[in-house]
Amino acid sequence: MDGLIERDKTLAARAYLAEESSKLSEADVLALLNNPDITHSFVPYNTGVITDFMHRVGSIKNKPASWRDYAFSDLHGEAGS
Repeated sequence: MDGLIERDKTLAARAYLAEESSKLSEADVLALLNNPDITHSFVPYNTGVITDFMHRVGSIKNKPASWRDYAFSDLHGEAGS
């Protein structure tokens, strides 16, 4: 599925909806996939803001020191954030 979003957004939206029990419509998912402010990658980018918030509101007990604390180890050599 690597690169599917870039190749065929409609197919990617349908694949997502087939796997997830989501209340989003195909049009909703396509709108997200077509949003120029959102990038799609296996490597997490700019996720510290989210983990900081989750820690601050008590959603997670321990604040991760790095994105590598919650990403798969085979991504650790990538330049995420």
